[in-house]
Amino acid sequence: MKVLLCAPNEEELRELYWQQGLSLQKIGDQLGVCLNTVRNWMLLYGMERRTLKQAHRFRNGGDKCRKCGVNLPDYKPYTKAGRLCAPCRKQYWKDHQAPIEVRRARATNWRRRRRITTSDGKGGQIHLIGEKRPYTDKCEICGRPPKTLLHYHHWDNSNLLKGLWLCPTCHHAITVIESYGQAVYGKYIIIKDLVEKEVENHQNITMCTK
Repeated sequence: MKVLLCAPNEEELRELYWQQGLSLQKIGDQLGVCLNTVRNWMLLYGMERRTLKQAHRFRNGGDKCRKCGVNLPDYKPYTKAGRLCAPCRKQYWKDHQAPIEVRRARATNWRRRRRITTSDGKGGQIHLIGEKRPYTDKCEICGRPPKTLLHYHHWDNSNLLKGLWLCPTCHHAITVIESYGQAVYGKYIIIKDLVEKEVENHQNITMCTK
């Protein structure tokens, strides 16, 4: 540590603070005084303090890219990559992030394993988070591999392990059956009988006319 014999003049203090970019603490350590003493000198000389943005600039290498050294007049300090120009920042994220396909696959796999969207019984939807059964490559009813992702059909909101992986066609059919059940099937049988009787009567009338 340097032992201070006399206080630095304004030019020396400005050189340390503005040109070299040292903090008050580092200036105090270099001159052998405490931080408050350096602050009092700056008040005595009427020196301006750095703003937060300027402090970030000095901390990350001044007004130049810390990798290639080009000037950066319009620097935005609040970035995880630090003080980088646009090409270097792009390369940084390319080197430190997984490819977009991998990130999408991770998100899809998480939703496929843990998240499900279901009806709340009032015309809306709710999102449930829980452990599902392991994903399969084929529909568990028809056994055909789907052209899109399988749907997870469950019947207990408190336990998502109670469910099946179904293709969109089977999932729609099961949903309709569970929603309307025997009411739709009974109505279908009644209409079917009426249509058969109507067709038979029409055919009988046609035969009698001939």
